[in-house]
Order: sequence, then C-alpha cells, then structure tokens
Amino acid sequence: MLGMVFEDGLGGYKKNPQRAAFFYEEAVLEDEIEGMFRLGKLHCVYDSTQTQEEENNDDEEWADFTYGIEMLNQAVTRGHADACDLLEQTVQIVAGRYDSMEAFRHHIARRAAARDDLCVALQAALDAITMFHQDNEEAGGLTDEQIDGLESHVLRKSCADERCCICLGDFEKGENVRKLGCNHLYHKDCVDIWLKQNRKCPLCKQIVATEVSG
Repeated sequence: MLGMVFEDGLGGYKKNPQRAAFFYEEAVLEDEIEGMFRLGKLHCVYDSTQTQEEENNDDEEWADFTYGIEMLNQAVTRGHADACDLLEQTVQIVAGRYDSMEAFRHHIARRAAARDDLCVALQAALDAITMFHQDNEEAGGLTDEQIDGLESHVLRKSCADERCCICLGDFEKGENVRKLGCNHLYHKDCVDIWLKQNRKCPLCKQIVATEVSG
C-alpha cells in the first residue's frame, strides 16, 4: 500500500487531520493553483519501496492518494510545470507495478470504465500530462525542408465562404494554399512565414505533423 505523507513527513489526513485542515486552508488561500500542487504533493509523496500492489485495498485507504492525483491533475491543466513533473513521476511509479506501460493503460482503462475512482484519476492524469506537453512544447518553427513537405495546391475556384485567418484575405482562384493535417486552410505564403516561427496551427494550436525530420 502506498503510504501518503506530508511534505515534512508528518502523515496524511488520517494521521493528522487538524494539521491537514490547516495546510489545506493555507495552501489554497495563498494561491489557488499553487495550493492544488501542494495538496497534490501532500497526498502523492509516498514510500516507493512498497512494490507489491495489494489486491484487496479498501477504497478509503486509497482515498488520500486518489485525491492527490486529482489535485495534481487540476494544477497541471492550469499550466503548473512542477505539478506535471510530480504527476509524471507518480504515474511512472504506479505503472512500474505492471509488466509494461501498455498493461498499465489497459488495466486503468478497464477499471475506469467500471468507475474505479483511482483509475479514473490516473486516466485523467495521462491525458493531462499529454496536453501539458503539447501546450508547452519548446517554441520554434519548422525547417524549410519540413514546410516544403506539407501539402499545397493551387485553387481551381474561389472559396466564397472561407478566409485565410492569417491575412484575413479571401481564397481566390489560382492562389497557392496549404491545408494542414488538422484540415485548416491558409494562403501558402502566409502560413509558410508563420510555420517558420511556430509549429502549431494558428487556429486550433495543434502541432503540425511533418514527414521530413529537420
């Protein structure tokens, strides 16, 4: 069983409920997002030497740990980098109890479908981590080679109901355009300039997939 502890090692809610209540109020009132991170850390720092998972854990015994995961999820979705690091470490330790990451994902997906609170929280954690990294990928655009590998074509007719969101100009017959993998369309010259500085679609912020590595 994972042992939940305070940052200073004094124990979780069950061991010290008065201190826990004070810590909660202090953390959240000081800064909501930082408070979520501290509360998550409060319940997710545990003795990683306990490597054997108990099959018949009481839900109450896992409640603090589940709550910690949920708090970290909230902090990560609000852009807290330290919370993301801790959440990744926590997920990796839990996943280490399984033969593979695939087995771990399969287990929590199955248990989450059965509304197991811990597995619902862990599944949300995987999504939150993925979204954080997508949103915070290092700034930088694509290489000329990568941009040249993206789909482009010449319009055979004007598009009366659509405009390029970069220049706000209409799409006219005979103009060169690019359609990104997310299906958003731009003037070729407009989006090429954009992509040299930023590898995400201007509209949906999805990372532009490329076939050519730069």
